[in-house]
Amino acid sequence: MLDNLCAFGIFELEGHDRAVVHLQRDPGRWSLQGLHGPSNLAVSRELRGRAEAYLEQHGILIRRRLHAASKYDPVRRLSRYYSFADDED
Repeated sequence: MLDNLCAFGIFELEGHDRAVVHLQRDPGRWSLQGLHGPSNLAVSRELRGRAEAYLEQHGILIRRRLHAASKYDPVRRLSRYYSFADDED
């Protein structure tokens, strides 16, 4: 936990597929900020779905994507600007 604002953990799927879970403290609850695989690569859909379901069952807010996944997602996260128009993959 960092300054009571961020927390990190590991979610493991049947002992082989795992991800770093990044949580952020919002007013009144924790929210999922990201799931990161080895070397910060994207995690599988199965792992993401099961991790999000588990976290949601335990009171973590899961923000659903409003756009399809894109290779530009890391740029969005770095810039904190989510309205890039016309991503092309």
